[in-house]
Amino acid sequence: MRLAYRYILLTSLLILPLTIAATTGKQLYKDKQCQICHGVSGKEKIQGMPRLWGQKKLYLINQMDAILSGNRDNNYSQLMKMNYAKVKSDKGQDYDKTLTKGEIKELAEFLSRLK
Repeated sequence: MRLAYRYILLTSLLILPLTIAATTGKQLYKDKQCQICHGVSGKEKIQGMPRLWGQKKLYLINQMDAILSGNRDNNYSQLMKMNYAKVKSDKGQDYDKTLTKGEIKELAEFLSRLK
């Protein structure tokens, strides 16, 4: 009986972080308005936009880092870079829309799990 409880506990501890990451990544995808270019679910095929779903997590992280740092630069990369840069509001206040390293990892985790 104790072994069954341990198994349930261990299984829960292993699955819970994956569930949280998927929920957080999904919410970030929505909050950061990724759906504008990549579709509501992240699975749609939109002409000229890269397919994100099912890509390897490290690949997605590297691509987002390259775009935001300016190392990857094309017309579509510019759209993402403009959307996630520090900007000034009309009142002259800094408005930080950047993606943090943690957010990039969470988005990559979510997108890599989409099938």
